[in-house]
Amino acid sequence: QILIGRRNGEKKFHQIGEIVIQGILFLLVPALLLIAVFKLGFTDTLMRLFESENVSEAVSDYLDWRVYGFVFAFANSTFRAFYIGIARTKVLTINSLVMALVNLVLDYGLIFGNFG
Repeated sequence: QILIGRRNGEKKFHQIGEIVIQGILFLLVPALLLIAVFKLGFTDTLMRLFESENVSEAVSDYLDWRVYGFVFAFANSTFRAFYIGIARTKVLTINSLVMALVNLVLDYGLIFGNFG
């Protein structure tokens, strides 16, 4: 974010893309490591925290798919840094509003079962 803001202030716009790509690639490493940790046994360790076997299985099923979101969540932090660095935070505000509305609709339909 700081590097992007600096390049934006220096009017070196062509260097901003390089910083964003490097940021995504840099954050891809810990995201993939976290996926590997969860897939290779952390889930089993986590399951010992729960007394109920049903809860343990539900958590395990959830984490089996949720861990892949690490890649997108980490990449998203780079895009947030990009928009903050180029001083276009309005994009982030609109993005947050759209995400909240989509989440409400999907919660209403999928969690509470109101779409059939």
